[in-house]
Amino acid sequence: MFNRQKKHSHSILNFFVCLLFTANVMAQSSGKVNIAVMNLEAPDVSSSAQLALSDRLRVELFNTGRFSVMERNQMQDILKEQGFQQTGCTTNECVVEAGRLLGVDRMIAGSVGKVGTIYTVSLRMIDIETGRIMLTKTEDCNCPIEEVLTTSLKNIALKIAGMTSDAAEQPVVRRETVVGEGDFYFTSMPSGAKVYVDDKLLPGTTPLMEEGVAAGTHQIRMEKGYYSGIQTVFLEPNEFKKVELTLVKAKGGLKILSTPFEANIFLDNKPLGLSPQTLTGLDAGEHILKLTKPGYLDLEEVVTIAGDEIKRISIPLEKIKPAKLNITSQPPHCDVYLNNQLQGKTPLAVHDLMPGMVSVKVAHPMFEDWQQTLNLKNGEIRTIEPTLNKRTGNLIIKSDPPSADVLIDGAMQGQTPLTLSGIEYGTHDVVISKTNYQSQQQKIELVSAEPKTISAHLIPAKAKLSLTGAPAGAEIWLNNSSTGRLPLTNYEIDDGDYNIKVKAAGYESFTEAIHVSPNEFKTISVQLNPKSRGKALLRSFFIPGLGQGYQEKKGKAVLFPLMEIGAIVGVYLFNDKYNTAISDYNSARDAYSSAVDQSDIDGYYLQMEASYNDIESAEKMRTIFIGAAVGVWLWNVLDAALFGPATDQQQAMGKADVHKLKLYSDYKNGSGRIGVCYGF
Repeated sequence: MFNRQKKHSHSILNFFVCLLFTANVMAQSSGKVNIAVMNLEAPDVSSSAQLALSDRLRVELFNTGRFSVMERNQMQDILKEQGFQQTGCTTNECVVEAGRLLGVDRMIAGSVGKVGTIYTVSLRMIDIETGRIMLTKTEDCNCPIEEVLTTSLKNIALKIAGMTSDAAEQPVVRRETVVGEGDFYFTSMPSGAKVYVDDKLLPGTTPLMEEGVAAGTHQIRMEKGYYSGIQTVFLEPNEFKKVELTLVKAKGGLKILSTPFEANIFLDNKPLGLSPQTLTGLDAGEHILKLTKPGYLDLEEVVTIAGDEIKRISIPLEKIKPAKLNITSQPPHCDVYLNNQLQGKTPLAVHDLMPGMVSVKVAHPMFEDWQQTLNLKNGEIRTIEPTLNKRTGNLIIKSDPPSADVLIDGAMQGQTPLTLSGIEYGTHDVVISKTNYQSQQQKIELVSAEPKTISAHLIPAKAKLSLTGAPAGAEIWLNNSSTGRLPLTNYEIDDGDYNIKVKAAGYESFTEAIHVSPNEFKTISVQLNPKSRGKALLRSFFIPGLGQGYQEKKGKAVLFPLMEIGAIVGVYLFNDKYNTAISDYNSARDAYSSAVDQSDIDGYYLQMEASYNDIESAEKMRTIFIGAAVGVWLWNVLDAALFGPATDQQQAMGKADVHKLKLYSDYKNGSGRIGVCYGF
């Protein structure tokens, strides 16, 4: 039972601590001071009246707007949970201890006493962090206890808050003096505002800091242009207070009079009725004011409204007098449009025009339109004589490739890409030509102001290439592309650079770089030389298979180097076995020489005999592979020297090399042999 009650008590405590923390956070974010009020000591009144006086004091302190006041029930629950006895707690030390348990910034404690017919309310504010008394206030009342409840407690709450009793709704500078200084940090939205503290302008604009300000209540005002904001704050001694204001636009008004009356009023294009009229609640700054009335000219002007004032404007309206417009043109008989409405043909006189802006257009099918906007004054007679320019169009001429000559109606105009303006409407002959390209001729019809585009793809003139020589049937390549075989006659190609390669089996290749121009006839004589066996021999003498590669014997070009490498690897492997066998023989011989026991002597002798046999075997195989390496090399040299590749003609006639050259080797009964076999 005890544990359940204890757990329930802890839950209540945690709940109230959360409430207290939330209240503290809300109070700090709003700029209010967290306080708790001890029950007033009132020995001359009943206990119920004492409780009512204490609750009323809490309400009056809260109503000042400066404090976040903890409720009585919340205080009692927290103090009871902590085992703190509130009754009899009158000393400053006891009050500070209670404030720390409650988690507030300051505590209010005091009493209500009576001397004769006068009630005296005494209060003191104690800072919980330092334990010092920040200020004390008293309020006397020669009145019944009911008036103490309704009036005296309100007055002393205002004193504690630094406010006078006759201005509870609007805080003003307090009469009571608070000893000490604090610092201000001012910000505004938008920034860059001027700051006034008690109507004194501070140097600089927001964000701004002011240090060493006397503690107490101050009126803060910020202004930027037509925007302003105001707030009354209380600065505690040694406090660093941030004051942040959102500036709003100041309001003003306009008193509008017109002659005659009942003109339509528009402010910033919004209709606001008829004059005369007084407009209030307008944003300070510039506005567009417009007055209209049938039979009178519209009047529009910019007015500037200052904050907190009504500006008086008296406007006379001018009666409308029709204007007249006389129009003649060169050429004559042009269509006349006023504000896009056809009025007739020139020469033309238009009467009864409304004063103001009028758009004039004079048009003719063969001439460019003439357009102008006129501002006709009230009652004005104006004459205009526009001269129209002949109508022309634009021509855009492109070619691929560019830099082609352009002739229009036989006259040279320039080279592509070309943009021509001022081309008269009608049919024109256009010729586009370029050296070494086929010319193009077109007829074009220019009938509108939209640019007309001509695009010509010029075809290059072809060059012709002929190749003669031997052997017939050799393959011809142009820029790595197979083109044909010898002989090649009048082969058409584009102008440019080419790499020519002619090749045939058994012959040295022919290569040549040429350049051909359009319309050029180029002939090249080609004579391929048969491949030399001497060159093949020289190549194979140094590297087996290299001569066969030169002779286009692809199989042998791969086989010979592989066989040579295999033979050399065999020599290396059996030479390694030979050296190992000698080392084993020497070790067995040394052991045999130093052996004493007959069985050891016999064993080491057998080892010597086995190692000797291994030496002979490895030496024989090494000799065989050395012979193989030499044989492959000789075979490679002989093949390169004796047998050249068959030419294309020989292959076609079936006379390819049919001789068979073979290399053989074997090892049998302790002896090896290697040889070369050639079949005729």
